[in-house]
Amino acid sequence: WLSGVAGGEQVDQNAMTPSHSISKSEVMQDKHELQKWRQREVRVKCASRMLAHVSGFAAIAAWSSLQSKTGSLRITLIVPVAAVTMLALCWLSSQVRQSISRYDGTVDITEEIWDSAAREAEGEAVGLVISFLTVNTVQSFVLGVLPDSHGGVKEHLPIAVWKSDTSWMFGCASAAGLVLAITVGLAHRCGDAQSW
Repeated sequence: WLSGVAGGEQVDQNAMTPSHSISKSEVMQDKHELQKWRQREVRVKCASRMLAHVSGFAAIAAWSSLQSKTGSLRITLIVPVAAVTMLALCWLSSQVRQSISRYDGTVDITEEIWDSAAREAEGEAVGLVISFLTVNTVQSFVLGVLPDSHGGVKEHLPIAVWKSDTSWMFGCASAAGLVLAITVGLAHRCGDAQSW
């Protein structure tokens, strides 16, 4: 690859789990191999985050243009439809990755890194899309005008409407933050904190 995401050098996967007594030179070799894996993982995660944002912004443009073409009551339906569609695409992508990873009968560390980075990127893209569409929907109800695909409002509105919009958006953000805090607290209490 041009970016070196997959790494140009060969890394010995067996060096990660030695099964015999280790000499000092083998320890240094293992540290070198471990450093190569960490560098590779950083490159994969960096590239996946970039692609997540590109695909997330493309999906925002697509869904917000669809949102602008629907009636005022159907604006709210775009958010759950987009969420279900995006999550279905993520599930399909996961199935394809799993079938590719298991094609040779084993899942190696490179495939684990790929799957982990892809899952994080998909979650980030879905989060971008759903949050943007939700904010657009709330703004359309508060302002009476649907913002464009960049979140801007082109119509001239009185200052009282903008003050009301700020209060409503702050209230919605506070409620979302409270729900997130409760969810994270419950996850920690249930012992599922490592997935966060």
